[in-house]
Amino acid sequence: MGFDFNYMLELLPILLKYLGTTMEMAIWCLFFALILSVILANIRVFKIPVLDQLSQLYISFSVAHHCWSTILLYYGLLRYSRGWLV
Repeated sequence: MGFDFNYMLELLPILLKYLGTTMEMAIWCLFFALILSVILANIRVFKIPVLDQLSQLYISFSVAHHCWSTILLYYGLLRYSRGWLV
């Protein structure tokens, strides 16, 4: 089993058909992430009492979540994909 270049060329028009939707979703995600980051940065800079602590909790959770999900994805796939490897 290997990479089938002809099959990829057959699927390319289907993938390109939805490229606009994918790019639109990515732009919307970046837009909302920018708004959220500006709000969180202003809360942290001006040290609004309760919101500053909540923003610290949110930021630490989101960073830890990405670290753990990366570790679990890497080692989990490595452990449970032994039968899939060719």
